[in-house]
Amino acid sequence: MTFKKAATIFAIVATCVIIFTVIIPWRASQQQTVPVVPPPSESVTLPEPTIPVEEPVTPTIPEAPPLTEWQEAAIEHVNPEPVLSAEVTVGGWREDYDEWGNLLIVFEVKNTGNVDIRCVDIQFTVICKDGTQFSGRIMAFGKGEHAIVDVENKEVESVEIEDYKIYKYFNYYQ
Repeated sequence: MTFKKAATIFAIVATCVIIFTVIIPWRASQQQTVPVVPPPSESVTLPEPTIPVEEPVTPTIPEAPPLTEWQEAAIEHVNPEPVLSAEVTVGGWREDYDEWGNLLIVFEVKNTGNVDIRCVDIQFTVICKDGTQFSGRIMAFGKGEHAIVDVENKEVESVEIEDYKIYKYFNYYQ
């Protein structure tokens, strides 16, 4: 055994001896013991503690002053009600559009609401001068949309929009 190993073992043994013979007994003597009080021979009654009870306080919230006209207008501008509306008109037509004598009708779609329009389903009737009528239908996806109608080479008197339905733009990711 080398001198270093022997010195290390001696130091460990000496430390253990000091801990068990000096430090542990000294700490035990330093601890105070709590005296045990015997119970009283007579029972003692203590008065009930009284805690003053206060009425609960309800907070009062003052009423807000009424909104001014410009504040109401600002709120409506920020959060307007969604309005889906459009104005659909016949922009004009052209007879003899092609070699077969078809009629070209131009429709104008104007968005009058505040919601984006995806498309407008337009149902229309073409009235010829001899009294015959031709009905048609077109899905308008833009502001100026056109339709081609076979009127059998007849002279057109008017084009009337019978009905239209507006579809709003929607996003698949919403």
